[in-house]
Amino acid sequence: MPFQKNSLTIKCPAKINLALSIGSANQQSMHPISSWMIATKLTDTLEIQKTDNPTAPQITFATSAPQPSTIDWPIEKDLAHRAHQLLENHIGKKLSINWSLTKQIPTGAGLAGGSSNAAAMFVALNKLFNLNIPLDTLSDLAHTLGSDIPFLLHAIQGCTSAIVTNLGKTITPAPYKPTLPLILVLPPIHCSTPNVFKAFDKQDTNQQTPADTARVTQLATQPFIQQHQAFNNLAPAAYQAYPQLQKLQQELQAHLNIPVNLSGSGSTLFILGAGDTSTKLILKKTQAFTNLPTLKTTLQRYNPTT
Repeated sequence: MPFQKNSLTIKCPAKINLALSIGSANQQSMHPISSWMIATKLTDTLEIQKTDNPTAPQITFATSAPQPSTIDWPIEKDLAHRAHQLLENHIGKKLSINWSLTKQIPTGAGLAGGSSNAAAMFVALNKLFNLNIPLDTLSDLAHTLGSDIPFLLHAIQGCTSAIVTNLGKTITPAPYKPTLPLILVLPPIHCSTPNVFKAFDKQDTNQQTPADTARVTQLATQPFIQQHQAFNNLAPAAYQAYPQLQKLQQELQAHLNIPVNLSGSGSTLFILGAGDTSTKLILKKTQAFTNLPTLKTTLQRYNPTT
């Protein structure tokens, strides 16, 4: 049955890399990845409405956002805007809407907020205008804008835990049933992904190292992940590019005496909780020690709709 409403609201989840293995750059200077990605309950909110009189998009940070900041990028650079344009070009006609975005996810934090906004725009337009574009086609389009977007397309539709490989294009569902509490620490550091990968390439003396899909798969398919098992082989490069981030991670890890991990290219640090009481205690100790925006979230429920 065609979708009948003239407006739609979609949550755009932040992602965490519970495991991330980066391989050496190929001849096109692209890095193969293997990552266990999950979608969290920290979300932005996209609202779109059909209209004959479109106005400028409204993008704001919610007053409740853990790390609100100024929207300082031109609309032409915004990934949700670019997703809208890309889909219009793909189908060869205008999709006239008004849209607004209320953000909770910090920018430049390794949480893929912009990528999630783009994924939500693809999903929303496809549904609102009854385009019936298959998910695989949307994923191919999305990948031209960013390697995290295909996973987030799947996550918005319920596949909230997956192994992501092949430059981000291959999404293998990895259902994860246990509750997975996460503590996110949000430093006031904007990590440039290109800068981090430049540092990675300098450290990669072998230059023929593949992404370790076997290790990622083993972790993502076991019944329960332990605190010490999360890993990220991009972290040393991020710490070299941003020494203040490494200092924070080392000091916090020593203070808590449990592993403190980096998500993606940073700057978000995350800690796996261990039971509700333990997680609350870790959160309290982390907030007191860092005096930084720190929050508790969890994995979104795995419930694919397609």
